[in-house]
Amino acid sequence: MIKKNNKGYSMIVLIIAIVVILILAGVSISTLSSSRERTEIMNFIYDLNSISDKVQSYYIETGTLPTTSNEAIDIYTMADYIGANAGTDQRDVFLSQLSQYDSDKYYIVDLNQLKGLSLKETYRGIQSLKDANIQDNGYIVNEGSLKVYVEKGVKYKAKGDNQGTTYYTLTSRLVNGQDNYTTLEEDVVIVGNPQNWVKDASIRVVLPKRSLTQSDWDRWTFKWDLGPKTQEELENIPETDTRRNFKYGEKLVVKSNGIYTIYVKEPDTGNVTIKKINVTKIDDRSPSSIFTDEGWTINAFDNETGIKFIKYKTLNEYRANVAQAQSEAASGGDPNAEARNKVDYFLMDGYGTDLIYEFEGVITDYLTRKSEILNAIDEENESYRRWEDEHPVDGIIVLQSEADAKRAAHLSYLADYNRELEELKKQYAYLEDLNGSTDESRLVIYIEDYAGNGYVVGDNDLLSTSILARSFSIDIARLRE
Repeated sequence: MIKKNNKGYSMIVLIIAIVVILILAGVSISTLSSSRERTEIMNFIYDLNSISDKVQSYYIETGTLPTTSNEAIDIYTMADYIGANAGTDQRDVFLSQLSQYDSDKYYIVDLNQLKGLSLKETYRGIQSLKDANIQDNGYIVNEGSLKVYVEKGVKYKAKGDNQGTTYYTLTSRLVNGQDNYTTLEEDVVIVGNPQNWVKDASIRVVLPKRSLTQSDWDRWTFKWDLGPKTQEELENIPETDTRRNFKYGEKLVVKSNGIYTIYVKEPDTGNVTIKKINVTKIDDRSPSSIFTDEGWTINAFDNETGIKFIKYKTLNEYRANVAQAQSEAASGGDPNAEARNKVDYFLMDGYGTDLIYEFEGVITDYLTRKSEILNAIDEENESYRRWEDEHPVDGIIVLQSEADAKRAAHLSYLADYNRELEELKKQYAYLEDLNGSTDESRLVIYIEDYAGNGYVVGDNDLLSTSILARSFSIDIARLRE
């Protein structure tokens, strides 16, 4: 037996305790190291996705690339820098990851021009390019494919890859890479990734060799989460989380771009397959606008699909329409009535379809009708003048009574035309009041992009006809005639 003396524990006990502590420390260090590697890989994927999305949006909006300078970097020069700093073997690794759509011009991305960008890592600089006196921040974009590359890559050890591969851009193997788990014997396929811009995407898990009518699906485990998740992270999702647990055959409706990780576990063998899908074609950024007094312009923009049209309605009509839509939603016992208090919800789900007018069309109709009435008045005056010249009152050719009747008819025509003109001006009074000085003339503007997302502005802002007119290059002077 190990005995305890009066001065403390025996030497054997102390040695055993030290050995146990060292073993636990080694395991902890190994686990921490593995965790850090996974975190670095996930951060790398997140950052490159974020920059790629922002660069493409910037290019769609401006037609130019957000670069630090106009000086292009030859790809082979870039590869030589990598070979000199990361090892000669990495030069070929870097070149092997180029896109087939890449041209030979590469530029350093100016992150300061990418609004709303948030990176997980800020240290991925290009020291060798700094030495070459080229301003940099670590990310390079190809002019042809808009694909983003880095000089300082990330090493990822996929299943069966003991040495690991360094990645300098996003590849399918990196994004859809697998951790060390046992895969199912049959293939697992993710379908439904949109090719065109949509407001949401329905993706499904498919096991080609198995039917939906299989009786034991309740024993299988299907989970998903947003982001490049590990097996451990997915297994920690509780079964009570109905949002991230699903049944085979169910569609997953996702509303934002990003990497989605799918987890499938077979009940008998316990084998697990993890698949990742990178969704990029969801229009999750609604249009927005910037209003300035200078020049009275409205600058509407959408960083993803582009603006389809701009419509408007007077503030009073707008408020009345919203109140009616809210009342209809509430009286119908609709469970979503509270959600429909959001104005853009009415616009998007079909409520109040008369809420907005096509601006250019309304202006054109108004000016056309106004011109027709004014022309009719001019023609009536000219016709009456010619009649008077050709029919003098002399008691023989034209009697005074006949002349009086003709004049009365002429004045009646003019009165009808002027009444019609006044009614037209009253109907479009908000167009005549260019500065929006009253609620009857203030405007609410609705902007919609090509994916169907809408944006409303004007309920609390002073918007006028002149803002829209200048935005559409409509001659304001024609409204003042």
